[in-house]
Amino acid sequence: MSKTADVYAAVADKILEALEQGVRPWESVFKGGLGGFPVRVTGDQYQGINRFLLGMEMSERGYHHPLFMTFSQAKKLGGKVRKGEKASLSVFYKKLEVEDRNDSDKTVSIPMLKRNMVFNVAQIDGLSDELLAKYQIEQPDNSENAIIERAEKFVQAVPAKVIESNQTPHFSPSKDHVSMPNINTFISSEVFYAVYLHELSHWTGGKARLDRTTAEWSKENYAKEELVAEITAAFLCPVIGLTPRIHEQHAPYLASYIKVIKDDPKAFFKACSQAEKSADYLRSFSEEKEVQEAA
Repeated sequence: MSKTADVYAAVADKILEALEQGVRPWESVFKGGLGGFPVRVTGDQYQGINRFLLGMEMSERGYHHPLFMTFSQAKKLGGKVRKGEKASLSVFYKKLEVEDRNDSDKTVSIPMLKRNMVFNVAQIDGLSDELLAKYQIEQPDNSENAIIERAEKFVQAVPAKVIESNQTPHFSPSKDHVSMPNINTFISSEVFYAVYLHELSHWTGGKARLDRTTAEWSKENYAKEELVAEITAAFLCPVIGLTPRIHEQHAPYLASYIKVIKDDPKAFFKACSQAEKSADYLRSFSEEKEVQEAA
């Protein structure tokens, strides 16, 4: 197995371990409240699969600060990783220049997946209080009324056609609309909005938007799209203050996710990438509205 394939396999094994125990790891990862999404020393949030991997570490190890860094970065900042601390896996792509098979005078770039082991600041002594304060997440008002107000404002900013019906929540590609039952039919408002975000993710995949549609329907493609929608909702829920919730209709999909990831260890990477694009697309409408209101 190549080093790149080994990294894909390591990530896939971590996800499969949770799924085979009946746990959706993205639910626990993005509950919010621990410290927000993981960030680099540059202040940028980790993206895609790294957001998931390090978010999972924060949840499992109880880290309350979002900042991660390499051993050498910690040293440069005056910190020292405590003896015995275990690094967390993140990944990055490095371009490898190889000879073009069709033209020996040219080279092509091949992305190679590499490991990048990092530590949370909770594992490091000696970092300045100024540094820690700079990246500490300011917790919003998480009272029930404030969360519901933010959730309603968020979904209303999305220009999707949404109809109320007695049917199971779903997105109809042929009619290009989202169908949602009345909020009073859900066990809580929080569940209603979490499911709403899931269905809006399906809407982003429409041909006129991010175009995740496939020419051929199959159980595998359906499972992949459901995985994208679940992770999208998990990316968005903490932004609003919601806890990711799974509707009962989505509960049986674990076996399908396991098969997809076992068949292709890269599938989860792709799902995280597509979910990030989906979440960013939905967030763009709220950001655009905020700009308009401020003008």
